[in-house]
Amino acid sequence: MAKLSQERRLELESEREFLLTSLADLETERDEGGIDAESFATLHSDYTARTAAVLRALAGGTDNRQKAPPIPKGRRWSVIASIVVFAGAGAFALSKSVGTRAPGDTITGNSAAKIDPKSYRGHLAQAQTWAASRNFSGATTEFLAAAKLRPDLAEPLTALAEMLIQRNVEITNGGGAPDARLLEEALTLCERSIGVDPKYAQSYLYKGLILTETGRPAAIALPMFRKYLALSPNGAQAAMARSVIDRLTHPVTTSTTKP
Repeated sequence: MAKLSQERRLELESEREFLLTSLADLETERDEGGIDAESFATLHSDYTARTAAVLRALAGGTDNRQKAPPIPKGRRWSVIASIVVFAGAGAFALSKSVGTRAPGDTITGNSAAKIDPKSYRGHLAQAQTWAASRNFSGATTEFLAAAKLRPDLAEPLTALAEMLIQRNVEITNGGGAPDARLLEEALTLCERSIGVDPKYAQSYLYKGLILTETGRPAAIALPMFRKYLALSPNGAQAAMARSVIDRLTHPVTTSTTKP
């Protein structure tokens, strides 16, 4: 087993804090009635197992959690099934975030178009329509329907993460504080997306943005932006990724001069 590099230790320490916070948030959500007993048990078991693995790696000083191989196609259905639970938690967080709406805002959107239940693109298009009209529950349902039809694709999972990120931007642009729960749920979805398809560039970009927004060390976020550029050097957001890399590698420092 390879000894932990400084970068890997920082990553594990960040993951440890995220998981411990997630376990506490999960208890709160259960107490508030936002999650059923079965979903709570599934999430609690997942978070607990992941926390134990991180703690073992940190205590042992060896990296026994190297990059995992792509998820075999035969196992992707179980991955999607677990994502249903995580996405449900994300939808709950979204619904809470729009509990108080400005006049004219809506959470129901327009009537759904008739969709062929076997149409991946149909579900994806409807999900995007629901998201645009702020029907987050409907959008989540349709993104997951698309994911179930194509468990080999990361697009619907990453799009769901994007919806969570955009809602957080909406909150902060309106003068509110960042919603950590939305960002952490989006981070989980990005990680799951990467597991489904390690070559889907957008997942890395969004993961990097979330890591940066939530104050993770630059050493953890930078590889995400570099991976995005390696996979999509001329992508629509390549310039933005390069700008973030430059900002993280050359932080602005302020100097003071004596009078």
